Amino acid sequence: MEPALFPCAVCRKVFPAARMAVFEGEYFCHKCLETETLLCHCCGKRIWKGDALGDSSTPLCEYCEEYHYSHCADCGRLVKMEALRYPSDNAPGYCETCYTKHIKI
Repeated sequence: MEPALFPCAVCRKVFPAARMAVFEGEYFCHKCLETETLLCHCCGKRIWKGDALGDSSTPLCEYCEEYHYSHCADCGRLVKMEALRYPSDNAPGYCETCYTKHIKI
């Protein structure tokens, strides 16, 4: 019996199923999967490159960007939630550098 063959969703080349990866219900060759998708820096979930949040060195899925990261209110840098500094209860969060540089304690 011959192995089942599937076309890659991107390059359309045909490969045996054992050499394909399934992402969001479609078959991808490994080269195209690496070209079109990323892994979330936080949880490891595979996401489309175009849907990645965060920044170029820290790609994030929507969930992790919303619940584990935020942006400094001054410089806009991506910061883990637990690393943000708040000068008061109602104030926005700041990265350590901006908090030390701009906020008078």
